[in-house]
Amino acid sequence: MTLGSHAEHRNLWRDQAGKFPAPIQLGTRAVAWDEQELVRWQGSLSRGVKKQLN
Repeated sequence: MTLGSHAEHRNLWRDQAGKFPAPIQLGTRAVAWDEQELVRWQGSLSRGVKKQLN
């Protein structure tokens, strides 16, 4: 699991992928994410910028 601020991490990538893994609540002010889910999510992101040829 990876620790961090729930809103901070989720909002960072929400617009780019739209399918950021759900957090796991550890306590009142602590959340974590399943590392394997994060790796799968990262793998689903596009890599680089595709150029359109004119």
